[in-house]
Amino acid sequence: MKYISDTNEKINLIQRHFSALIGKEITGYGFPQGWSEEDKEWFDWMDLPVRLVFGDITLSISWTRSDELALEQGNTLPRYLEESQARWLTDNIDILSSLPGEMLHSVALGNDKHEDYAFGFPLWNSLILTMQTGLKFVIYNAGDENGFRLYTKNSPIEAITCCSLSDPG
Repeated sequence: MKYISDTNEKINLIQRHFSALIGKEITGYGFPQGWSEEDKEWFDWMDLPVRLVFGDITLSISWTRSDELALEQGNTLPRYLEESQARWLTDNIDILSSLPGEMLHSVALGNDKHEDYAFGFPLWNSLILTMQTGLKFVIYNAGDENGFRLYTKNSPIEAITCCSLSDPG
């Protein structure tokens, strides 16, 4: 996976991967887990990409460092994790279980003003997927790994809409 930090490049990346998915139904998801040889059990491994499924298209989504985003079609892993033992759960994950059946209305790049750190400039480190029902699923950088939030009302995150159902063409 190639990670991008430049805001304009992230907008282009989002448009490239999500424009054709606007108006499509989310049919599934993949929640990442890794195997701990020491503990002999699976653990939630948020360094791995979360996967969203739109029919026959799977999109792998991952954040790293303070604001680097990677999006790729397929079941992709970052190169440094390719030898790791991992799996993706596809059901019974509370925060993701409301997504299948939802139609994607828009995708935005977000800046949670609480996450600006001490850099003196905004960190565009949230991907906001808004469904036709108004539900907002946010995949954000949670300190060098993926984090998730669901909003049923407006989110407090400043956003740049990258693609939406109301976009011409």
